Amino acid sequence: MKFNVRTGYVVHLATLVIVMQAGREVKQEQTQSYYEGQTVELDADQARDHAHKLEPVDKAAERFLDGLVLANAQPAAAAAIDAGVLATAIAQALAMHAQGAVPAAG
Repeated sequence: MKFNVRTGYVVHLATLVIVMQAGREVKQEQTQSYYEGQTVELDADQARDHAHKLEPVDKAAERFLDGLVLANAQPAAAAAIDAGVLATAIAQALAMHAQGAVPAAG
């Protein structure tokens, strides 16, 4: 998937590579940096880690970012306030106020 890096952001990608050193294979971390306005091709894991820094270039990237938004959206029912809990809290606050424990707002 292709993305552009958003203005004000940098994407750093670290990968392990094997290099020959003194006749032996050695693992080294290699970092590539992409700056605002540059186009970068990422797999799903890389794109998920940097999603807030990216703008989609192709349809696959657009569908991927839209899918992340939908996956993280909270259903309305989960955000609703339990009416019984709210009624109890209001009743307790009114009782405390009636006893003088809570000063009147104003």
